[in-house]
Amino acid sequence: MKKTCKICEKKKEIKKGFTCATCKKGNDRVFLKKKLDIAFSKMIRERDEGKPCIDGCGKKGTLQAGHFRRRECMATRWHLKNVNGQLEYCNCWDNDLYRHGKGIDQRWGEGTAEHLYKLSGTTKQWTSDELKTMIKATSNIEEYEFIYSNLTLINNH
Repeated sequence: MKKTCKICEKKKEIKKGFTCATCKKGNDRVFLKKKLDIAFSKMIRERDEGKPCIDGCGKKGTLQAGHFRRRECMATRWHLKNVNGQLEYCNCWDNDLYRHGKGIDQRWGEGTAEHLYKLSGTTKQWTSDELKTMIKATSNIEEYEFIYSNLTLINNH
């Protein structure tokens, strides 16, 4: 029976679980990015639980992990200050970048949104080993922050 793989999102023959045989190998960068997306999103939602939406709408509720700079920007995709708890409406339909940027500056300090904007314009290609390291670190936000900053520091020099 063909099911949709939770990782590559393709209809494939899946014998057991929710992942196709190709993605189960675990070294595919597409697989690793998806796995990191899922773990990172969970970490962000746990970190921001109980806080109001980053967009400044003042509402609290079930939060998504909302990106200020688009997920396509690899340099900021898994940056802790780029991704914040955001209500579904604000994340998917309203998505006011000005308010989002103001919320980031209020939460993380003046100039953070501008820094993220500039950083998102840089090129970053994560290796499989780097992705695996970040995936492992998502169970502890302090460890993740340390590893992420060291990986980006190493790659920027």
